[in-house]
Amino acid sequence: MKIIGENFFFVRHAETFWNEKKLCQGHQDIELSDNGRQKSLDFAQSLANASIQCICSSPLKRAHHTAQMIHRYHPDALFELMDAFMERGWGDLEGCSSREMYEIEKREEKDPDFVPSHGIEGKSEFQERIIAGLNQAFELHPFPLIVSQIGRAHV
Repeated sequence: MKIIGENFFFVRHAETFWNEKKLCQGHQDIELSDNGRQKSLDFAQSLANASIQCICSSPLKRAHHTAQMIHRYHPDALFELMDAFMERGWGDLEGCSSREMYEIEKREEKDPDFVPSHGIEGKSEFQERIIAGLNQAFELHPFPLIVSQIGRAHV
């Protein structure tokens, strides 16, 4: 699967309560921390003069709130929530220490045939989902702003 566009802007969501505790979030719908809310507002204000015409966001609260702050300063921009941009599903590891998640990612890098268990979304499925989301975003606009989690998709 190829990406049909070339240029996009990527914004990672602001800090959550679980980021503070270094917990794996995955598909858990975690709110931004107070610090995260302020940082998302500050960042959105810093983009006030940017030319943003299309915002595509993960529907998870942490990304959605960050995207809404940006949209506040660009109310005419197309705004789309897209499941494709949700963080990688980490199954039973969600809510556990992020350290376990990083260990699995390291193992995947060393062994391309490794398939994690515990309901974890496969790396190749995650990559395909992200690529499909990027293609969908490029159909909406040639230069979309993507607000998501930092998941390591390596597309």
